[in-house]
Amino acid sequence: MEINREELDELRLKAITAFDGLWFLAAERRLGFEKAIELDLEVWKEYGLVMPNRLGKILGIGLGHEGLPGLTMVNIFIETICRIDGTRCSGKLGDDNIIFTIDDCSWWENMSRSGREKSSRART
Repeated sequence: MEINREELDELRLKAITAFDGLWFLAAERRLGFEKAIELDLEVWKEYGLVMPNRLGKILGIGLGHEGLPGLTMVNIFIETICRIDGTRCSGKLGDDNIIFTIDDCSWWENMSRSGREKSSRART
């Protein structure tokens, strides 16, 4: 019996969330909540730098200072990066801004299920 591509993709999404949650809980046990959340935020900031560069390479778009993308491309980047972990968001383009709406976030759902959404909200 083999799993199909869709099932494998679903497993990957769940693996990302599980790995992140398990890492955080281990850091929290060893360092306490405050230090663990500091590390977690540091990692997510780095992730926010790595993924646009990887996506830019796939799309053939350079992200150096000489060729910054327009808002339409920024919108595509953010919506695509969110889709990697199963988050659903949409951006509404204005003349000089984008307003993003998060429609579904597995990270927040996990925090809510564990009763931690209030403690994380105060820090974001």
